[in-house]
Amino acid sequence: MQKLNIAEYCLKSHAEQFPDKNALILVDKLGSEDQITYQALYCAVCGLAASFKQFHLPKGSVVCIYAADTYDLLLIFLAAIAADLVPVMMLLSLVDDGINFIFLYRVVRAHPKVCYTHNMRFSVVIPV
Repeated sequence: MQKLNIAEYCLKSHAEQFPDKNALILVDKLGSEDQITYQALYCAVCGLAASFKQFHLPKGSVVCIYAADTYDLLLIFLAAIAADLVPVMMLLSLVDDGINFIFLYRVVRAHPKVCYTHNMRFSVVIPV
């Protein structure tokens, strides 16, 4: 029995069948809308998944994700799944003197191979 990669199979089929149909409608705090089509979402996910694959991480490696907004979080999450990685969403809270220790504890405990931050840069996590 073949296992399905939901990010690859479902998103790809919707992008092929309904390329111009809205996959997401994002509304900011001021009420302005941004519409993302299935084709645009699929292309963005594939591009980011290719970036993940450049690291040659073993299938099932944990990727910690911190994203500043919902769209980035969804995009990174789906791209990690498409690259056969395990996405783990992290919550970040900043304090006056740096990153909260709870965040650091969760990152270390997840044993990630890569952390993906809200500023769209990869950084290798060094084992402690």
